[in-house]
Order: sequence, then structure tokens, then C-alpha cells
Amino acid sequence: MSKVTTAEFLERWLDTSVTTVRSRMRRRYAEYARLYAIPAIGKVPIALLRPEHLQKLYADELARGRVPSSGGRP
Repeated sequence: MSKVTTAEFLERWLDTSVTTVRSRMRRRYAEYARLYAIPAIGKVPIALLRPEHLQKLYADELARGRVPSSGGRP
């Protein structure tokens, strides 16, 4: 089983895979990863990441008022 964490995966993804989007969008992805995803689920090994982790992340951010309920910017 891979010991790569979700944080490591996201950093690698941002560096290698998010190359076809505009730089502004790439910065937005990186910002969201740093501010929301990595603090909440970054330590979870990517092989063990489950939908429940993402559902909790989204629910927690929504409760904090950081996620728009009907689209738009947080």
C-alpha cells in the first residue's frame, strides 16, 4: 500500500498535472488545497482516502460559511 499522503498527492498533482489550465485557475486550485484540503485531510494516506473524508471536509467548510451552497466563490 502506498504511504503517499493526500497532501503529497495534491502537491504533486498541482506541480505535474494542472498544467493545461490558466495560471489564475492553477493558483486558485493551489490556494484551495493549502487552505482547505491539506489542513483537513492532508495526513490521510491517499490509498485510504474515502468519500466520507471529502464529505466531512465539505460539510465542515459549509458549516463555517466557507463553501457556497449554490455555486460561486467561497
